[in-house]
Amino acid sequence: MNLLGWSMVDSKVLSVSLSVSVGLILFVQIAIYRKQRELHERKQRELHEKLRVELRQNYKQVEAMLSMMQFFKLKRPLPPMRNWSISPDLGNIIISTILDTKPRIVVECGSGISTLLTACLLKELGQGKIYSLEHDQEYADITRKNLEAHEILDKAEVIYAPLKEISLQGNTWLWYQNSFIEKITSIDLLIIDGPPGHLQKMARYPAIPMLYSLLSDNATIILDDAKREDEREIVKVWLAEYKNLECEYRDTEKGTAILRKVHSPEDLDSKNSGS
Repeated sequence: MNLLGWSMVDSKVLSVSLSVSVGLILFVQIAIYRKQRELHERKQRELHEKLRVELRQNYKQVEAMLSMMQFFKLKRPLPPMRNWSISPDLGNIIISTILDTKPRIVVECGSGISTLLTACLLKELGQGKIYSLEHDQEYADITRKNLEAHEILDKAEVIYAPLKEISLQGNTWLWYQNSFIEKITSIDLLIIDGPPGHLQKMARYPAIPMLYSLLSDNATIILDDAKREDEREIVKVWLAEYKNLECEYRDTEKGTAILRKVHSPEDLDSKNSGS
């Protein structure tokens, strides 16, 4: 009887244990299934949102390109835009700035499509010239060939300026060799799209300290890649160091910062009294 009793107890315990084990397994499987389903649904939502943003961005860039092309009578097709090159929406900002300000001298850090667009528009306007600084000999040659193909070499000069170490604010920076300075008396429009950001942190910071003395009274500065953290920090430092600069951001594909000189009442009084 004792053996039979223990056997019955063991059977009940075993049955309960099996039931609990099966229940736990089912619970875990259901939990895993729900987790996987949530993960799948989240990834689907993220993918859908990414595709939505990309499609919207593609539409904006096509729209910007169509708007941009009405200003030019091109001899050849334009090289590819976006990725490493500027995007069409930045091209439109450059075009609008040139039409509004009629710059005599444009200086550009980093050559490419922007050099071509600027030179084409200056040719259409019948005034002005762009000086484009390029640290890479291959890219400098490519830009020159494009300018030659479009018959606008008279409106642009690509200056091969290798990067060298300079000292600013107690720090070492890589910046263009300054042999080009003697060619430039003033800068009405400064386009900053170089040096490449991967070379060092805040790689484009030296642009204003090195060229500020050449900026004309009503100069405009256009900084590309302003959605990047480094470029945002660069702008903050510039505004802190040069109190007569103001900045606005434009929501372009890569982000654009537009800086302008502002004149205090004291500056205007001084200028008027001097005249």
